[in-house]
Amino acid sequence: MKSNHHDHEPQHDRKHAGFDHHSEHVFGADSLWSANDGWLSGPHLDRPQDAHDRVIGSTADGLDSSPTSHGATTGSPLASEPSALVTVIGGDAYATGTNTDATGAVNNSVKDLGYATVASGFAVFEASGSSSHGDAAAGADTFLSVAGADIVIEFELDFNFHIGNKDVAVSKLVYYAIDIDNWTPPNGPIVMDFQTHASGQFGGHNGYLPSHVAPSGNLASVAAIADAQGANSLASTLTHSLAVENHFSLVSGAAMVAA
Repeated sequence: MKSNHHDHEPQHDRKHAGFDHHSEHVFGADSLWSANDGWLSGPHLDRPQDAHDRVIGSTADGLDSSPTSHGATTGSPLASEPSALVTVIGGDAYATGTNTDATGAVNNSVKDLGYATVASGFAVFEASGSSSHGDAAAGADTFLSVAGADIVIEFELDFNFHIGNKDVAVSKLVYYAIDIDNWTPPNGPIVMDFQTHASGQFGGHNGYLPSHVAPSGNLASVAAIADAQGANSLASTLTHSLAVENHFSLVSGAAMVAA
């Protein structure tokens, strides 16, 4: 199952209805890791088709933000039971000023290999704004939410710079998640989280920029792709873009997969 969504807003003030009833499970979420093994408990464990409904309903309520465990030892095998790996990755970016540009790209995929389920994806959101009046601003953020994984690896990079009369923001996130059948780490999911954050002010173009060419007008563009392979799998995307001439640009997007 594959889902694609692309949203482009070139310089006008009409809002796209890009959200649907799934948005409450996606936007506003912090980086959360599921350490709860009980979301599949209940009287119908022999019904795999119910796995996704149970996971989606518990993404917001059943995630455990307990301290990260690194380098956990090998766990003991467990009795076979239905399981599902669910991940949501996305972000948002905005810029204010006379000339603004906000872009986003999201890609998320999951594949059931039989003995394990593997998910991976990335999110890149960038924004820049400039104004002759000196009131430009830009911001970007990415997020990841995972449920049902035994191992999660995340790399996150955030930059925010002010260069002359231009404000620049960049946020990037890449992740890998693995759910191994019939095995659970004894101390909960193994999570490796690598983060880099930087901010500063420069007089010239010697910092990272989404584009070396200053934006002209107010532009907003975002695209999201989701791909799920396996029985009873799920793939879904959400995007939203908005640009108002001489004021701001805004984008947001997310991709959800389950298998």
